[in-house]
Amino acid sequence: MLFDSRFSPQRSKSFADDGSALPYGRSLTYRFPQAAFWGALAVADRDPLPWTEIRGLWERTLRWWLDQPIFTDGGILSLGYRYPTLKTTETYNSPSSPYWAMKAFLPLALPESHPFWRAEPGLSPVGKKESVVGRDLDHERAMETPAMIVTRSAGEVTALVAGRDTHYPHKYDKFAYSTAFGFGVGSDVSGVASAGIDGMLGLGEDREHLRVRENVEGWLEDGRPRSRWEPWPDVIVESWLVPATPRHVRVHRLETDRRLRSVEGGFPVDRTGEADAERNEEEGAAVARYPVAHSAIRDLLGGREGEVIDQDPNTNVLHPRTAVPVLRGRHEPGTSWLVTAVLGTTEPDSPARERPSVLADGSRIRIEDADGTLLFDREAE
Repeated sequence: MLFDSRFSPQRSKSFADDGSALPYGRSLTYRFPQAAFWGALAVADRDPLPWTEIRGLWERTLRWWLDQPIFTDGGILSLGYRYPTLKTTETYNSPSSPYWAMKAFLPLALPESHPFWRAEPGLSPVGKKESVVGRDLDHERAMETPAMIVTRSAGEVTALVAGRDTHYPHKYDKFAYSTAFGFGVGSDVSGVASAGIDGMLGLGEDREHLRVRENVEGWLEDGRPRSRWEPWPDVIVESWLVPATPRHVRVHRLETDRRLRSVEGGFPVDRTGEADAERNEEEGAAVARYPVAHSAIRDLLGGREGEVIDQDPNTNVLHPRTAVPVLRGRHEPGTSWLVTAVLGTTEPDSPARERPSVLADGSRIRIEDADGTLLFDREAE
C-alpha cells in the first residue's frame, strides 16, 4: 500500500477528543472514511504513532459517527454530513456515495493477533508545548502545505485557514472551521441568512447580495495564515489570522474604489434549547449564548454594528438550526482596517476571555493579548 505515513502526526491534530473530525473540504457525505487512514496504517504495517493512539483514533471516530443521526428510516446511510441534508452534497453524489465510508473497515482484513487489535485504544498524549509565531502555546500547530493553524481547546479542534484558489469557497475558504460548530454552506438565494456567512467576511453594494472570498491566494507568513482576494477588479482584501486560543483575531485591510457594506460572521451556534438562550446585539459586538455553546464576535476598532442572524435551516453541516453573531459595517472608497475578535466555546461555565487590546494610528496595527503578549504588529503597506 503506497501512502506517506509521515503525515500521521499532522493528521491526528484534526480529530477532537470525542472522535469527531474537522469538517473541512469536499465529499463530506462520505462521513467516516475519516477513520480509514488509521486503518490503512494497520493494513500497511506502519506505526508512525504508537498502536494505542492509532487504534484510539480509529475507534473513537467510528463510535462518534454511530452516535449521529446518519441513517434513514430504512437503515441506509443518508446524504448529508452529521444529519440528512442535500445542501452539503456535491453534483457527483448519489444515494450510494455515503458507502465510501466502508473504507474505514480496512482493519477487518487483519488477524486478531495484529498489534492494531492487541492495542488498547488510547488518547494522543498532550505532549509539550509547541512554539508558534514566537510564542509557546498549548495545542497550536502551524501547517505549511494547507496554510492553516490547527488549535485545540477543551478537547475540540479549530482550524484557522488562509484559503485556496477554488470554486468551493464555503468548504475551503472560510477563516475558521471547527469540530464543535461546523460551518454553513451558502446558497444562491440572496440575503445574509442564506449566505453561509459564519467564518467569513462578505462584501456587497447593498444589504442582500454578498461576495465572499474565493479563488484566494493564501499562505503562511511568520506562522500565521495570510490571504489576498479581489471580489471586484477595484477591490482588494488582505487578511491575517492570529490565534489567541480559545479565541482568534482577524485583521483585514480593505482597499476599495467603491462604497461597500460588509458582514463578518463568527461561529455558528446550535439553536437547541432556544428557550434558555441569550442573544445580545450592540455597537461593536454580538453574542449568542445557548445551552450547548457560546459564540461571540467583537469589533476591536469600532464602527460596526453587532447582530445575531438565524441561518437558513439545514445550512450548517453539523446542526439543522443555527444562529451566528455578525458585525455589519459601511466603507467609503479608500483604505480601511477591520480588526475582529472571535470566540466560540462549548464549555457552559467558560466566560468570554478578556478581549485583546488594539493600538492603531492609521498607519500601524498592533494587537496585544489580555496578558500583554504581542499577537500582531504591522505597518500599513
